[in-house]
Amino acid sequence: MSCIFSILFYVFLYFFQHRVVETRQKLRSLEPLAGRTLMVRGIPVEKRTQEDVADFFSSHGCTLEVTRFLHITTTIMARRKELRRVMTRRRRMERKGERTKDIDVEVKAAKERLKNAVDEELQPDGIAFASFLSADDADVAAKKLRLPVVGSACRSHFSVYQAPAPKDIIWKNIRNRPLGIAGRMLAMPSGGMYENARDRSRVGRDSIAFAYLSSTSVAFCCK
Repeated sequence: MSCIFSILFYVFLYFFQHRVVETRQKLRSLEPLAGRTLMVRGIPVEKRTQEDVADFFSSHGCTLEVTRFLHITTTIMARRKELRRVMTRRRRMERKGERTKDIDVEVKAAKERLKNAVDEELQPDGIAFASFLSADDADVAAKKLRLPVVGSACRSHFSVYQAPAPKDIIWKNIRNRPLGIAGRMLAMPSGGMYENARDRSRVGRDSIAFAYLSSTSVAFCCK
């Protein structure tokens, strides 16, 4: 009898622990990603990999959940739009029975421009977003690495800041800011990155896309 009771107890304990883990994972997934994400700038070209960024944080006693590199893809969006426009014209000409020789040249040129834009822009910038398991972990890491520090994993300075929400950043300006200024501006979403009220409202109108490079490619779009 005691043996059966022990078996039932351990079965209950197993399922209870499993439910606790599931609940914690669900709660963590509900936590805003921006709240547990830090932005890293100043990453040298030879160190723009997930492993190098993870090593940088681990060398300071911080464990990451995932690392994503930033890609600004506004030009790619424009080239895709251009190609769609040319392809639409070609289909209309086909339906009307018109010759498509000239438009085929435009289609080929548009495809080439899109390919060149992809080759040029889809390279990791010196900016990464490091996500932690919880906002508390991110806060601890941010306080520990608040000032630019030299990590054992890199030869140049990694500058670490609390990441604002994607909707609070004008992505097309992010690479054009000096390192220190950009960090302070991005740390205060309600301020400097917005040039004026028109820029603030334009965040809601422009389709400025960016992609994160991770083990699973994830694309976001600010609209």
